[in-house]
Amino acid sequence: MTRKYGTTRNAPSKVAALSETERDLLAADRPGFGASSKMEAAFNLVNSCVGAGIIGLPFAIYLAGQKRAGLR
Repeated sequence: MTRKYGTTRNAPSKVAALSETERDLLAADRPGFGASSKMEAAFNLVNSCVGAGIIGLPFAIYLAGQKRAGLR
């Protein structure tokens, strides 16, 4: 039997749907879970990208200095 990439087992095809009460009970320990607006989600995405760029700046400046000095 060949398995497709990413599969681990033959999972059952039927998945039991949760009721609204069960869903609320599962999310009770996460206050505010799923309550953010589209604007807040977009802000978080931009904030993450800018943060990653700022963390990468020292390495980029390091490489730029090496190339200018002819070391690379």
